[in-house]
Amino acid sequence: MALRSLNLLRNFQTATCFQRYPLKISNSATWLQTCAKIPTGVTRRKMESRRTFAAAPLEQIESLYQNCITFLEQEQSLDSTKTTREITRMIEEWTKLWGKESNSNSIKSRNYFGNEKEEKLLRNGVKVVDRLAHLLLNARDANVGNTRDRTHYVTSVNLALSFWAKSPPSKLNGQRAQRLMDRLEGAELLPENSDRRLKELRQITYGAVIQAHCVSIDDANEKLDGATKAFQLLNKMEAKNMKPPLRIYNSCIHGFAVRGMIDESEKLLERLEELSEVNEDLRPDVLTCSTVLNAYLKYRGKVQGKPLEKRAEDLLDRMMRRYEATGDVQYRPNQYTFGTVISMFGKSMTASGAEDSDRILQLLISLYEKEKQSDEKMDEEDVEKFSLQPGVGHFVSVLLAYQKRRMNSPAAVQRIEELLVQMDRIHQAGNDLVRPNYQCFVIYIDALAKAGLPEKAEQVLSRIEALFSEEKSFDLNNYGYNLVVDAWARSRTPGREMKARAVIDRMEKLATETGNNTLLPDKLTYTCLVNAIIADRKKGFEDRCAEILSMMETGNGRIKADQIAYNSVVKAYSLARKPEKAELIFRKMEDAGISPNFWCYNNVLNAYGKSQSKDSAQKTIEILEKMEAGGIEPPPISYAICIDALGRSEDPIRVRRAEELVERSIRKSKASKHQSHESAVPIFNALQSVYIRSDEPNKAQKTLGVIKLMEENGLTPDIASYNSVLSACSRLPPNIDEKLRRNAIEIAAKVVEFLRSDDSLSPDSQSYNSLLWVCNDISDENEKRQTIQAVFQMCCKDGLLSRHFLGTLKQVAGRQFFQLVGRDRGHVDITELDKSWSRNGQVTQNKYRK
Repeated sequence: MALRSLNLLRNFQTATCFQRYPLKISNSATWLQTCAKIPTGVTRRKMESRRTFAAAPLEQIESLYQNCITFLEQEQSLDSTKTTREITRMIEEWTKLWGKESNSNSIKSRNYFGNEKEEKLLRNGVKVVDRLAHLLLNARDANVGNTRDRTHYVTSVNLALSFWAKSPPSKLNGQRAQRLMDRLEGAELLPENSDRRLKELRQITYGAVIQAHCVSIDDANEKLDGATKAFQLLNKMEAKNMKPPLRIYNSCIHGFAVRGMIDESEKLLERLEELSEVNEDLRPDVLTCSTVLNAYLKYRGKVQGKPLEKRAEDLLDRMMRRYEATGDVQYRPNQYTFGTVISMFGKSMTASGAEDSDRILQLLISLYEKEKQSDEKMDEEDVEKFSLQPGVGHFVSVLLAYQKRRMNSPAAVQRIEELLVQMDRIHQAGNDLVRPNYQCFVIYIDALAKAGLPEKAEQVLSRIEALFSEEKSFDLNNYGYNLVVDAWARSRTPGREMKARAVIDRMEKLATETGNNTLLPDKLTYTCLVNAIIADRKKGFEDRCAEILSMMETGNGRIKADQIAYNSVVKAYSLARKPEKAELIFRKMEDAGISPNFWCYNNVLNAYGKSQSKDSAQKTIEILEKMEAGGIEPPPISYAICIDALGRSEDPIRVRRAEELVERSIRKSKASKHQSHESAVPIFNALQSVYIRSDEPNKAQKTLGVIKLMEENGLTPDIASYNSVLSACSRLPPNIDEKLRRNAIEIAAKVVEFLRSDDSLSPDSQSYNSLLWVCNDISDENEKRQTIQAVFQMCCKDGLLSRHFLGTLKQVAGRQFFQLVGRDRGHVDITELDKSWSRNGQVTQNKYRK
């Protein structure tokens, strides 16, 4: 019986516990689900649990469970030979049920993870086997003098340990397995000096407990995680000269990997490489290295030193060199290994991430071509483990990398197209796993849309329809169509609304013809149409947007208007300068139970802020207060809109109210943990605009004071901030005190001097234009002429002569204008002047008559 149990244990662990690791090489769900053909929506860990509980008929499992419960509830004589044999038989019966192949009535085929009763039955089954093992050890304790074969007890308990090692992860896996092993050692059933068979069983015991610790869920109340506990047991095995095999090292690396412990994974890999110099059996294989790669993939913290994707490529290179040196396929990277490295480069934040993932993909393809031409043949099991056959998921990772990293790059679009052609060529050559699917074409459409090529995106859509609309097994949906509608909305082509509506009509027609309701337009489709209408800005565009919203409001859940749809219509009325209607849509949104976000509030703020109504400033402040009352932290731009509206209002205390808003925003910004500090610059620039529009006699000094206030709050003023100071200096009240006037001129001169000497900022054409108007306030004519000439020369030297500046110069300089530009009289065409004067500005034809 003991020998039969031992053979059963060997087969059981080999078939279920350790062969599942290759499936955990990567968490890149897209390509793994494609290559491994995992059903959609099933996680990797759940999929492994399905494979582990290998699918006995439910009635048989339930019957065995009830028998075991009945047995455990009865008072059995622990010294009865019949009792111990019955316990062993029941444990073996569980092993047979969970280890048999799947059949039509199996749990696997029924997807037991969708049935709580079935899942609970299996989880409780593990606990039942654990209780049976403890009862068996109690029988051993009660019969200390008995000469039963130790192998019988250890083998049966090891079967129970194996259940904890392969059962669905929980906090109990490692704890319960460790408790059983402690009892085995306490009963002296695992002596160090024993025969070969017991030594082998002892190794299996440690291996099962190590694996149970690795797959367990860590308890926050315990100091050590499962991986560290497993590693301690590995060290104990080495210290006792138990010679742990490679699979146990792989289990420990796997424990570190699933927890993202990259340093520990790398150190254990290095240790294995050192040990392999003495023991060839411990040479890291493709499983070992792939598990380390999985640790890289799962890591989410900051990385010191070389980026993880570069480390992954180095490890891939080491694997290839080892394979070339030995010729052993066990060391050769497989399709999953390459897939992990491709995925890591594709998801990396480096500028060359897409190109690097593409490079690894092309290496995989070239190696696969060599493998096909090789005379070496692998059996079916080795093909599954070591195949280099690329799949559609490998290409999808690269396509996504190009799509995300090069959003508006024509070169990225071209490369995506080339990859699709390459996929089709490989598919035509006989690789069915590389046939381009709907996702590949959708990625291509998205790239075309972002590159501003809606016409070509629509052509690809036609290609998709030709390829997939007649295939019953292929789920064509509206996602690609929505991208094309959005592409038209984003384009600058006239007639965007008409083009977007044509795509929607096409969707509805195809859905009717095929009976595929997933092709019907949804709320995203109609929201994109609203954006297309807004982009066209044809007469009455805002009302057409509102009509679409009304249709969505009365529709079903598929087209029911959401926050984005309402916000788009609010934006339409804001652009149409109809703040009352914008606010009406805003209120309808609230009545529908949809909470507005800060974009919705800002669109209403913009509508009132840009309107000419007398109460627009007051309305913006009311909306800002409502925004705060609704629990939304207003961004700096919201305060800037309110302050700007105050500046254009006729409120007699608008300056003081604007200053109060700035102080309030400063307090909010200091208390906020989310807002970027630099984003507050527009608030201060808006306050400068309030000063400029006011009748304050000291507006020049106040706008300069805003610059100092910005610096005190850790902000860096931009060129608009300094131009506002120059503008304030040039727009002084007519009856201003001469001392204040002279002071404003000095401020303007110092600002320009600072801008010309600063490394990060420099004056622009607007700066010199404002400075010319400052010159107009100089009372001494000789000084005025010299200053105007100096400003003109500085502007030309900086290459910033512009149409606006030339017009201001004519008004301010009078007859001096023609002397400065080198003309006697008549027409002055800016394009006929020295080209270097306007090399850094926008040059347009403009003629001035005397």
